[in-house]
Amino acid sequence: MPHAHALWHLDFHHGKRNVMRPDGTLVVPKLLAVLDDHSRVCCHAQWYIEEGAEQLVHALIQAILKRGLPRALMMDNGSAMVAAETQAGLKRLGIRPAPTETESPYQNGKQETFFAPVEGQLIAMLEGIEVLDLDLLNRATLAWIEGDYHRSIHREIGMSPLQRLRQAKSVGRPAPSVEALRDAFRLQQRRKQRRGDGTCSIEGVRFEIPSHYRHIETIYVRYARFDLSRVSMVDARSSVELCRLRPLDKEQNAQRRRAQLQPVTDEPAKASGIAPHLARLMADYERPARPPAYLPDTRFPLSPEDHEDA
Repeated sequence: MPHAHALWHLDFHHGKRNVMRPDGTLVVPKLLAVLDDHSRVCCHAQWYIEEGAEQLVHALIQAILKRGLPRALMMDNGSAMVAAETQAGLKRLGIRPAPTETESPYQNGKQETFFAPVEGQLIAMLEGIEVLDLDLLNRATLAWIEGDYHRSIHREIGMSPLQRLRQAKSVGRPAPSVEALRDAFRLQQRRKQRRGDGTCSIEGVRFEIPSHYRHIETIYVRYARFDLSRVSMVDARSSVELCRLRPLDKEQNAQRRRAQLQPVTDEPAKASGIAPHLARLMADYERPARPPAYLPDTRFPLSPEDHEDA
């Protein structure tokens, strides 16, 4: 790409050295790295125990907060990459997904090349550590990236990634807030409201729907399967967030006295008098400063008494 932040690369890498978990077991860590195509700057890199959509979103949000919003993102077709939360977040943030073809890692070659010095230089400098944990590995990785990788001459571009980034024209966009980013990476689904208690089921958990929405039979909710603390009810047409949904607390509800609610009916309300909107329009149109709207025809009677006389 001719400009910085026009395209980012993203991929997972399985480390060649195990780390010890707090319970004493050894596991293979997974490194998620985000690389800028033009400058080769590593926007963010972090080691995880698991490899899923939750870890991908967690690292990508940090990369966006550090460097801004890119225009496109290249990644493979792994389960974390094609997850509904990931794809929905990219669409809402205006990031064009650029997936590679199946079994074609060479299409993401810049990302694969970045992992070579990670193993050959970074991990080699940690050989003296007998027990390596995830915290130490992450601190060492970020220090090596900022102090060594970003400042070393890159053979392909003939300069350091930081120097390349300073000289390049950036097409990145300002990063939204943390809350906006977390809300973006959520999928949207349709649910049926249970009329008996005004709840809906999401991933096996019951959530309460506010009583002023009890007349809506089909609702649309937005949530991430790995974070049910941010569940929202949204408008299906405008995608505007209407309210936050909270899990049903049966013990607390049992100790409360419920308010008397009017029964929900599908029959339209009976009109009484002029509709409020039309009344406002008529009052505005008949202001004293305006000329008369029309001239009545005096040739015809205007009152019931005149009709009787006629």
